[in-house]
Amino acid sequence: MGYDRRDLKIPLLTKWTIGITAGCAICFAIAFPIYSLLSGGGLLGFSRQPAPATRNNIKSPNPLLQDNFTTKTDIQTMRRHEDEVMTHYSWDDQSKGIAHIPIERAEELILEKGVSTGNEVPAKTVGNTIQQNAVGPGTSGQR
Repeated sequence: MGYDRRDLKIPLLTKWTIGITAGCAICFAIAFPIYSLLSGGGLLGFSRQPAPATRNNIKSPNPLLQDNFTTKTDIQTMRRHEDEVMTHYSWDDQSKGIAHIPIERAEELILEKGVSTGNEVPAKTVGNTIQQNAVGPGTSGQR
């Protein structure tokens, strides 16, 4: 079996390969001297000297970075504080009677009492007085 050799045009593929390779070589031959001319200063008159050294004039208090140890201890301290706030009772404002309660207790209270919607006054409207489905099944509404 194999493949159909009639569809493969080797001379055409060879010409395209040679043409693309030659085109890339010509582009490189043109671009490389232009790049070296521009990067070295050349005709444009630039000199390739490094920028003058400047002193680091940053005054303290500059941003102080923490090392890895203090970062880890700070995170542990923060997590301990968060855990204490989330699992223990504490007063937020004792004179007003505002306190923090643990998450588990708050969940229990919500399950027992439900969530307040703020609408303690019942609706004053009668509601929908239109009889829905007033016509029985199998009959048309027209007489």
